[in-house]
Amino acid sequence: METADRSNKVVDFRLYRAQELYEEGVWLEKMGENEVAVKHYLYSAALDTCNTRGYISAGLLFDQMNDTEQAKTCYLKAIERGKEPLAYYCLGYIQEKEGDIDSAIQSYENSVKQISDFAEGYIGLGDVFLRKGEYQISQKYYEKALLIEPFNLLIHVKRNAIKRYREFEDPFPLCKPPAPKVQVYAERRAINLGIDYDDGINIPRYFFHNFSYHSLAVVIKRFQWFCEFCLWDFTKIMSGDDLSFPLVLSISEILGVPVSNGNDIFPKDRILLVNGVGDYSGSANNKVLILRQRGINFITLFFAVRPGIFFNFEPNIIGVYSRASLPWFRTDDFSRYHVMEMNGEDANFFLDHEFIDERNPELIAGNILNEFSDAEQDTNNPEQINWYFQAHQDLNFDPFQCA
Repeated sequence: METADRSNKVVDFRLYRAQELYEEGVWLEKMGENEVAVKHYLYSAALDTCNTRGYISAGLLFDQMNDTEQAKTCYLKAIERGKEPLAYYCLGYIQEKEGDIDSAIQSYENSVKQISDFAEGYIGLGDVFLRKGEYQISQKYYEKALLIEPFNLLIHVKRNAIKRYREFEDPFPLCKPPAPKVQVYAERRAINLGIDYDDGINIPRYFFHNFSYHSLAVVIKRFQWFCEFCLWDFTKIMSGDDLSFPLVLSISEILGVPVSNGNDIFPKDRILLVNGVGDYSGSANNKVLILRQRGINFITLFFAVRPGIFFNFEPNIIGVYSRASLPWFRTDDFSRYHVMEMNGEDANFFLDHEFIDERNPELIAGNILNEFSDAEQDTNNPEQINWYFQAHQDLNFDPFQCA
């Protein structure tokens, strides 16, 4: 019995160290130290033998460094380990770039076989059949992607271009998909703060983001600046879901606003409702409904919103419009799901979510506050605000009216 306990402790340490190495790799990548970051990702993958993200992140970096052979090797290792749909997708993307269309089709098809609502796989299939000139098949796959992500404007652009071509035999219009910040603003009427990988204005498309404590701190700093500029004076802060309580505690400390459990709110209150990664929106929906019924003013802050997720309301402020995981909570961990499934274990819980740091929320909030105190303020905060004033003129929507 004692030997088994020691073995479990060793395994836990390896997983903890793997998590540390991965987060260090993310930071090194942000600092431009790609070669060192790759080593951290690969070492992380070696320590955590059930996880594929180390190989996938290394593969993405190898691809950026134009080392496609190493990238493909990483993706194949991820596939061998857990039949990860994202690894199949990334492999297909490289094969498509290399002109190996048949292999790319097979990889994209494999990605959607693993997870039937994997929209990116259908987009990849639509793209390759578009290149082959098989427009009807291409349109079919774009339609499937839209069923999963109906608010994805990029898919609409591609699908509609093909429809125009097929129906009217016109050349494809020279249409450029909107930047994510524009898309979030125009479609969801939301302020998109971005994360530490961007400057808050030029926000790239993030497929998946593993929030580090530093990236959480950057979102909070940008949000704090908006609060000061817009004179948002909250009287209470509430958590939208159980995952967000460490965020609520840290923001409460930063803004000097008391935390409410929902039982002590009154019509004159101005509530900040905070949600974590956005996948688990049932609790937030219920709380928004209660606040509306009581006629209470509130603003919602989501650190991430997953495309295709429906709410009974539109979040006012978003960190990143993407799938995401928090430092203490992992989502969409396909690799662990498949490993457990192959071992005959009940894997449903791991498909949806997994706590990877079970410390109490106060300790986790302490980590966030430490990073917040060390994080530098953006030098372009006025430009971030002015972006919305210009967008208001172009799109006739005032993002600050929620205050």
